[in-house]
Amino acid sequence: MNSKEPAHQALKEAPDGNGTAAMDPRQSARNLLQREAITLEQLWIKYWAEGGNATPVELDAYVHDALEPHEFELTLIAWAMEGMQGS
Repeated sequence: MNSKEPAHQALKEAPDGNGTAAMDPRQSARNLLQREAITLEQLWIKYWAEGGNATPVELDAYVHDALEPHEFELTLIAWAMEGMQGS
């Protein structure tokens, strides 16, 4: 991981429309990738370890909203992001 910014500092909350905030793992991943706090390969490895089966290219498309992931894929991305916080 790049020492420019710890992963947990780049996590952002997105409003869920109900007056509360919910984590958007795609936005958080985009923020981390843009800040070079993580690489796509690091994220994909964590995602795959959580049980994800998308290819790195598909994961990149999920993160950048080019493909709409299944709801469980979002959960796996969120778990991967949580795993990145301790890195």
